[in-house]
Amino acid sequence: MNQLFKALTHLKKVDDRFPVNAAITLLYIHKHNPCLKQDMEVALGFNSASGSRNTDYLSKINRLRKPGLDFITKVENPDDRRQTVLTLTKKGEEFVNLLLQTNGNMEGGC
Repeated sequence: MNQLFKALTHLKKVDDRFPVNAAITLLYIHKHNPCLKQDMEVALGFNSASGSRNTDYLSKINRLRKPGLDFITKVENPDDRRQTVLTLTKKGEEFVNLLLQTNGNMEGGC
């Protein structure tokens, strides 16, 4: 429970409204790095629009053409232009590793 609390606290520090689906997307990409966007959508039960919204949120430029989180890259597959390859950036890898840390005590307490 402490690990989950710490992870959610880190997400909140990045963005007060960090979408849960974007967090799940980030963890999926980390586990399958690199992966195809379509495979991620199938595995997580997202439609194409939801997959795009979540990956845009995690990209360098978000869907509103404003600076994004730069946690992933989205690149067209050169062998099949209908496919998008998702890869964690160094920044994304570092952030996921921070989320997955299990050592240390939770500061403060109830």
